[in-house]
Amino acid sequence: MNLVIPMAGRSSRFPDLKPKWMLTHPSGKFMVVEAIRGLNLDDFEFIHFIYLQEHEKQHSFLRGFQEELEDLKLLTKVKFIGLANAT
Repeated sequence: MNLVIPMAGRSSRFPDLKPKWMLTHPSGKFMVVEAIRGLNLDDFEFIHFIYLQEHEKQHSFLRGFQEELEDLKLLTKVKFIGLANAT
């Protein structure tokens, strides 16, 4: 079974902030990482994170995001999908 995490929203209600999934949880991790920690991630063969490429250009999040997933021993099952345009 696969898990698909859509993170390609524009966060249009909060235009002066980073996308909500990228905000920092009090633990210091990305909100999306904290959101999935409550799931039994062993149940999934792959975890697909779908984001907008423009967010990587604007915020350079990918390296830190990968490090957080590696800390959780998840990086081997993660697939990153960068969308060129919003759908």
